[in-house]
Amino acid sequence: MTTRSTDPLTRRPLVALEIVASGPDPRRHRVIEASGIDTVTGHRVDVIWPLSVEEYQCADRDQLRAMSYDLRFGGPETGDAESRERVESQVLALAQLVAGATIGSSDPTRVAAFVLRLFDKFGARARWHHRFMDLSALTVGAHHLDATALPTLEMSATLWRVPESGCEESAAGKATLAADCFRRFRASDTGGHHAKRA
Repeated sequence: MTTRSTDPLTRRPLVALEIVASGPDPRRHRVIEASGIDTVTGHRVDVIWPLSVEEYQCADRDQLRAMSYDLRFGGPETGDAESRERVESQVLALAQLVAGATIGSSDPTRVAAFVLRLFDKFGARARWHHRFMDLSALTVGAHHLDATALPTLEMSATLWRVPESGCEESAAGKATLAADCFRRFRASDTGGHHAKRA
């Protein structure tokens, strides 16, 4: 087991956490993919939980199209005990990764709401730090933007000069982008003073 480094920015591990869900509402929709990356060690945990036939029918079509669901997953999954065990193992590993850490995201409140329900479904406890790291808010402050013009993850990546990988429709792609942005923030003058404009 690797020793986790403490992020000097937060004085605790910072985990970039991103999701792809079956729709916008955590009360009606669920996580399809979740990905967490320790921004210091680079350790990554992915959860991949394809939709059942019933969940697929209730999913937001625009969301499925945006993530190329049918292309990537081939439609809904029938589900069996083995696939449930695999997903449960991934969820427990993700819970361990975020335990005691600050979670950071381009939309951390929304991500946390979905992940809380995911953890609850598989009996995992959410033991992350109660305050989140909001990438959009950090980007606004560091780049001296209008405080009400919160950038998307892709816009934040552009401002931090993080190249996009082309796989941003997946949770792993989003988490990689967010982690790279957080690393750029830590390495910038903003960590001590202020960032240069992009």
